[in-house]
This record gives sequence, C-alpha cells and structure tokens, in this order.
Amino acid sequence: MDILKNKRMILTFLLIISVVAGVQAVDTKNKREIQPQVMHIVDESSAGSNISLNIEFKNYQESNPEFLIFQVFINTHSEDLSVYDDLGSYLAVKVDEVPVKPEIIFEKRGGGHHISNILKVKNNYQGKRLMDEGTKDIKLVFKNIGEVEERVHSFKF
Repeated sequence: MDILKNKRMILTFLLIISVVAGVQAVDTKNKREIQPQVMHIVDESSAGSNISLNIEFKNYQESNPEFLIFQVFINTHSEDLSVYDDLGSYLAVKVDEVPVKPEIIFEKRGGGHHISNILKVKNNYQGKRLMDEGTKDIKLVFKNIGEVEERVHSFKF
C-alpha cells in the first residue's frame, strides 16, 4: 500500500514539474512573451587578479525601457577598488558585436573591498534602441580592471 502511495506521489510530482516547465511566462503589462532563455542571462561573473565582477541584468522583462539597468558588484580582499570609482572609463558596450557609445549613468553604492554600482545604459543610441525585438546580445566589456585586459559579460536574448 505504501509503495503504491509513493508511486502516486512521484507521478503527481513529475506531472506538476512537466506542466510548470511547459508554461511560458507572459509579461501582462506589455503583452509580450518572455523568452525562456532570457532567464539564463540575468547574471554574469568574471574573476581575475584578486578582483571579481558580478553583473546582474535587472530589467530584462521590459520591452522598451528607457535605460538598461545592470547591478555591478566588484569584490576583492586585497586590492584598492577606489581607482574604479569612475567605472565608465573602463567600460565599452557592444550590441550584436557592434561597439556603441550610449549615455551611461553610474550610481555608486558601497566602498572598500565591496562595491556595488547601478549601471544605467541609455536604451537609445543615434536614434535607435539598443535592446528591441531584433537584438541578439548586449556585451559589457570591462577593460583593465585589476590586471585583466578584458572581461566580457554577454547577455543573449
């Protein structure tokens, strides 16, 4: 009797998992499907020279945001991070492999060995949206942080 009950619970669990996996999320505000692969690009990390960068893409669900918002965490236990207060001078942006120079705004939070910046990238460059339905990827390229020549954080759509 217990074996039959356990089998039913397992089958019920598997059925629920199958249904949940098959359902696609819908952004009701914009009536736009959220592509499942987007869930895998929310977070990008890189490490080198005792400094780690973790980037979180914050507004991937919005169809036409004014700014693309990223949270940039810079962490170390041995380096002086104050030299990266103007993180914009270390950053290049690429959209579908094309370098662009949109307006960038930084809001610095934290200090010492743990810095958290909010990076706002204007979603408009030369009259065209950086992120729209045709965008395949956006890359944030950080140059010369620590002794690492280039750190590429790629967000694919």
